[in-house]
Parts: sequence; C-alpha cells; structure tokens
Amino acid sequence: MKQQPAQPATDSTKCRFHTASGRRCRLPVVDSRSTLCFRHSALRNLEPDTADLTSDFAGLLTDPQSAVQINNFLAKLISLTIQHRISPRRAAALAYMGNLLIRTLRPVDREFHGDPNEEPQIIFDIPGPDSPVPPEEQAPQKVPV
Repeated sequence: MKQQPAQPATDSTKCRFHTASGRRCRLPVVDSRSTLCFRHSALRNLEPDTADLTSDFAGLLTDPQSAVQINNFLAKLISLTIQHRISPRRAAALAYMGNLLIRTLRPVDREFHGDPNEEPQIIFDIPGPDSPVPPEEQAPQKVPV
C-alpha cells in the first residue's frame, strides 16, 4: 500500500498566516470573511509603522540647531510610543538619530563660533604607577632608652 503525500493545508477554516520558516498557522480563522486567526488579525491591526506621522512632528525639527528642538522632538516621540501610534523599533531608530543630532551640536557650534586654528585639548586621565616608598621610611626608628 502506497502512502499518500501530505496535502498542503487549503482548509478555509485555518489561518493563512505563514511564518518566516514557511510553516502555516493552525489556529481557526476568526471570521468567515477573514483569512487570519485572532492572534494574527490583531497583529495586522496594530501596524503603526505604516502611519504617516508628519503632522505630529511638523515644526519640531525645522532646523535642528538647538538642544531644545531636539528635546521637544524626543518628548513627542515618547508620547507617540506610549500611545502605540509608533512601534518601539521605529521609535528606537528615531531616538538614536536624535541622539546623533544632540552629540553633533557641540562640534558644529565650535566649528562655527570657535577659533578654527585652536588645537583640541587632549586630557590624559590615566592613573600613574605606584611609586615605591624610599628605604629610609621603611626602616624602624630607634627610640632612645
């Protein structure tokens, strides 16, 4: 007797979500009109990365030359993340870019307003080796009797 090859799951009552490895979800669909189970339909509804947030960030970083503007941008970013209007991954990328902007403010300011011929000051903050104690201090002192 020959074994029948496994038929792909074409049942319309099963979720049609496929994982990255190619496996198909085995949960039942939520609705006859839907092709996804409750878990994957909820994930599809929470896709905040497709939202256009330019109206929320409008005017916050018109010219990012001050730390106050960047701070306002980061505060708005936190607010949108808390409201689940932006994904944590996207928020992390934008926060990293804000961090880069803040770190470059000082060098840009120094370049525009500082002396261009001034050499940068290098500070070595390395502890030196322990100096040996002179032998005279190590010998016990004689006390007269």
